[in-house]
Amino acid sequence: MDENKSKRKDIIKTIAIIFLAAMLVLTFFSNTIMNYSLPEVSAVYVSQGTISEQIRGSGTVTVQQEYEVVLDQTREIKSVLVKEGNTVSAGDTLFELEDEESEELEEAKSTLTTLELEYNKALIEYSAQQGYSAELAEISDAEETLEKLKERYEAALAGTDDLSVSTAAYKAAKKDVDALTAEQTKISEALSAVDTDDMLDLTGDYYTRLRTAKDNLTAAQSAYDTAQDDYDDVLDEYSSQTDYSDEITAKRREIETLQNKINQYYIEMFNLDPTEDTSSLNAAINEENLNLKYLKQDLSTLTQKASSSSMAKLKIQLAEEKVTKTKKALNAAKETLTEETRSVKLSLRDELNDVEEKLYAANEALSEAEEAKSDATAAGGLSASELSVKIEEQEAAIRDLQTALETKQLTDSTSAQTVKLDLDNMEQSIEAQKEKIEKLEAETIDAVVTAKVGGLIKSVSVTAGESTTAGSAVMVISMVDKGYTLSFSVKTEQAKKVSIGDKAEITNWYWGDDLQATLVAINPDSSDPQSSRILEFRITGSDITEGQSLSLSMGSKGQQYAVAIPNSAVREDSNGKFVLAMEAKSSPLGNRYVAVRYDVEVIAKDDNNSAVNGLLGSEFIIITSTTPIEAGNQVRPAN
Repeated sequence: MDENKSKRKDIIKTIAIIFLAAMLVLTFFSNTIMNYSLPEVSAVYVSQGTISEQIRGSGTVTVQQEYEVVLDQTREIKSVLVKEGNTVSAGDTLFELEDEESEELEEAKSTLTTLELEYNKALIEYSAQQGYSAELAEISDAEETLEKLKERYEAALAGTDDLSVSTAAYKAAKKDVDALTAEQTKISEALSAVDTDDMLDLTGDYYTRLRTAKDNLTAAQSAYDTAQDDYDDVLDEYSSQTDYSDEITAKRREIETLQNKINQYYIEMFNLDPTEDTSSLNAAINEENLNLKYLKQDLSTLTQKASSSSMAKLKIQLAEEKVTKTKKALNAAKETLTEETRSVKLSLRDELNDVEEKLYAANEALSEAEEAKSDATAAGGLSASELSVKIEEQEAAIRDLQTALETKQLTDSTSAQTVKLDLDNMEQSIEAQKEKIEKLEAETIDAVVTAKVGGLIKSVSVTAGESTTAGSAVMVISMVDKGYTLSFSVKTEQAKKVSIGDKAEITNWYWGDDLQATLVAINPDSSDPQSSRILEFRITGSDITEGQSLSLSMGSKGQQYAVAIPNSAVREDSNGKFVLAMEAKSSPLGNRYVAVRYDVEVIAKDDNNSAVNGLLGSEFIIITSTTPIEAGNQVRPAN
């Protein structure tokens, strides 16, 4: 009985021990078991960082703008001064026009005559009814004076008045002086070039003659040197058979010394001025040539004695004849070059003297023309522009008289207001027509067409001698000086960060002059107008070409911020932007990690990181989680 009771107690004791052990295990490992059911998160500590907001894109360069050169008159082209592919600047002359009245000017004059006739008829008819003969007479006298001024103006335009004639004579004389001065310089340079090796400033027949003479002398010298070498070789070969080798060598040295002396005479003669006397040099050359002949005869005698072979004698004789022949040709070439040089110099001096005589006469004519022009100006002669001012003043006086008459008529008639409106309208039409004629007349003489813009000539549609049609384009200029354009698409949010006028960096340009890219337009992207925009840039620089692909980058430079976190850490809900930080909470069973919300303000952002306000800088910010989490949720950190 006692034994059974003891066994029951042992069983109960064992069960109690097992239960307590299980409870202890569950208590100590409950933290680990629970962690496996919590979301796992990755987190980083807040740190300082650099934010670089950049917008990048690529595009193809296109020409930004073209300009059409259009004439407003029908005119004949005198000359075209540019061609396709030329680069011009604003103000450069493109065309010269013939000195003639255009069809538009003739038509404008005819229209003015009709308008003035209609105006005068209306004024005379109305004035006759009112009896304004004195006023009309005064207006008539003023109009007569105006016509005389116009006649003088036409004479000034035609160049038949004293001032125009003297001015034209002065211009012509000045042109002659300039041309003759240039010709004098050209001939002087050519004269100096005669004694140079390259003769760069010589042209035409003079250059051909001297070049041929110099080339012939070079060839003759080469032939002579070759013949002399052959002759020396023959002597060397056969003189060894005799006892006359020393005598032959000595004789050859004498010949060589004498030959050098003769050559020095030729050099002195070549360098003489064409006007200097050469008789003494010619006498010395002839004397030394005679001595040379005798020396060669002595050498020939020694050679004949030195060789008993008929074949040797023949070879020596042939070699000697060749030397003589080439020497004769060399002397002839030297004489030819000397004579050609002398002849060319004399011809150039004659030309220079002739030009200098003409230049002297031209300067005299220029002085006389300048004096005549001064006399004409002092005598009261008026230029076309001055007469134009006088005409304007007289026309103003006539308008004043007509206005005074009209004012008087207005006070005398109940219908004066209607009359005034009609006359004013006609007067305005006349003034507008006169202004049009003045503009067209100013373009009649020495008229040119200039470039309004700079750029590259793309096309020219007229040639000299052709007539243009008013309003038609005669030339197209690519305005490369304004640069080129390039565009690409970006997100709307990116487009909001840039402004018109911002500069962009060209990231794939490593050669040539620096290029510049400037933002000139921000337009909706037709392919995605809701979320995309087109950024258009103006590209400027000297080495850019149409069709080239460029990559651009624009935005702020990198800036240091105290608090920078990854973009993935920033969250947003109806209350604004915020981040979740992982913070530890103490418990009896150890630390628990909880997601805590911090509201933030994003002050800068780039492709990877954001700079924010609202954090102290020591937070452990959650960037990813295995499941969605909210503020207050328990989480477990990734290993």
